[in-house]
Amino acid sequence: MEENKDKRLDDLIRRSVREMGLDTPPANFTENLLFKIETIPRASDAIVYTPLISRFGWGIIAAIVIALGVLIGYANPDARITWFEKINWSEISNVIFPEGIPSLSLSNTMVYSLLIFAVFAVVQSVLLKNYLGRKYAIR
Repeated sequence: MEENKDKRLDDLIRRSVREMGLDTPPANFTENLLFKIETIPRASDAIVYTPLISRFGWGIIAAIVIALGVLIGYANPDARITWFEKINWSEISNVIFPEGIPSLSLSNTMVYSLLIFAVFAVVQSVLLKNYLGRKYAIR
């Protein structure tokens, strides 16, 4: 029964296509299309790369860092940081972890396999980044 239904549907589609005929594009379709494509501005012309921080900005940041380094280097050597001395380091070193925390011991094989997995993940991410960068680059 299904085959008969499919055959009738196929015959109906064939008759409909014969009656309607095929559409043909106008004679100058290609020329009009190419003219429209040429008039569209290119994406590379529309998008211009501008860095978030300009060279002048990086120069100012570098000058500030160098000035702070020089200032700290020539500062009074007797000056002390008082908040750092107020921390009681002996209490921090005496923290005892509860016994309920399990220790994690891994075999050498597991450590090597995790290391190899990490290396392959990094290599794959670099290769995928390069591939997708070339595939979807704005031209």
